Amino acid sequence: MQDEIQCEYGRLAVVTTDSCEVNGAFREGLGAAFPFLSDQDRTTGAALELIEETDSIHRPLLPTTFLLDSCLRMIEVWHGFWFWANPTPEELRQGLREITRREQPSYDAQSIWKHGSASPAAGISASIVWVHEDDDGRETSRGAHHGSPLAVGDVHARSRVEARPWTVHRVEQEGQTVAMYLRKLPRA
Repeated sequence: MQDEIQCEYGRLAVVTTDSCEVNGAFREGLGAAFPFLSDQDRTTGAALELIEETDSIHRPLLPTTFLLDSCLRMIEVWHGFWFWANPTPEELRQGLREITRREQPSYDAQSIWKHGSASPAAGISASIVWVHEDDDGRETSRGAHHGSPLAVGDVHARSRVEARPWTVHRVEQEGQTVAMYLRKLPRA
């Protein structure tokens, strides 16, 4: 499922109680393209109350899956002490679909494209958002921006597919939300 999630700009991460070396070998063996983080001292596990209390010798973490939105808010949590309590790929897909529907005005692309792009405050609930547009000004996606707003002409990032820069085309504000509308620079 990692390819599907990454195709839609999602991110995965794993936290284990194993050493970095063991995590690296396991990650390599799986062919995982996402990070495996080590919580050997169980600091994070304890802070989240995920230490399995029935095994005081090994102190494993309870298998837990968190589904987060673009602003890193927990939308769903599955505690997998029992096998049946873990999410199925379809449950994860449905949860991600709902997040996308809520955050991306372009989920209903035809209605948005009639107007070019949605308003700055539509979709993701963040104080600063970036909005990808095609060359004709039709919104394709948006996300939360971390940091100060950029100015018109500034480069926000590079396309993962073509490595062309996403450049700020215009900046708008609606209420407390600032939207930076980005377009790719033309090919040379």
